[in-house]
Amino acid sequence: MRAKTITALFLILLFALQAGAQVKKYKAISNVGGSDINGYAYVNLTGENKDMIKFEAEGTLSDDNSIFKMLGLSGKKDPTFSINSLLVKWIVIESDTFYLNSVIEGKNPKKNIFLKKLAGKGEVKLFTYTNKKNEIEYYIYERRGLKDLTEFDHKNFNLYMAFIKCEAMDRHFEENEKIKTESPFDNATTIEAKLAVWKTLIEEYDACALTK
Repeated sequence: MRAKTITALFLILLFALQAGAQVKKYKAISNVGGSDINGYAYVNLTGENKDMIKFEAEGTLSDDNSIFKMLGLSGKKDPTFSINSLLVKWIVIESDTFYLNSVIEGKNPKKNIFLKKLAGKGEVKLFTYTNKKNEIEYYIYERRGLKDLTEFDHKNFNLYMAFIKCEAMDRHFEENEKIKTESPFDNATTIEAKLAVWKTLIEEYDACALTK
């Protein structure tokens, strides 16, 4: 009986260690509560993060940040603290920007995962995510929310509404009646092809928006 109890406790401990094994310490610039923090972030880039995320700041935290004031962190030098993940907008590790978000809809919902931005400076963005099996997943964010690219309804997607604000996108829409029956995605039958179309549209849209 004692041996079984020890074995059970060992397995519980092992599973607990495995569950937290993907949380790593990264040198990062993090946007927390609207303020940028230089230092280190303890995050899981290949799985779900807990409700609280740990940071080690380098330097003094902003005195004018209301959240830091509420937590008693304002003006403190090099503090280590944990904060609710809802207050974390993004982190930059090396040259990659990761946005914290949750996949609510679809076959594989995930909570508090860091999505790496592939393209997009405006309302439409393209993200990648590498899961714990080292498989790459792709997500698109537009006015209807965050969607898995493999489940995205490209056939019924209204391109005009997504990119309506830029006149430079006219070659896709204005004076082109075919857009009502055809789409740049019509001949994109693979994920790679859909990604290429999205990147082109997003980059053209961003270039247009920056010149307005």
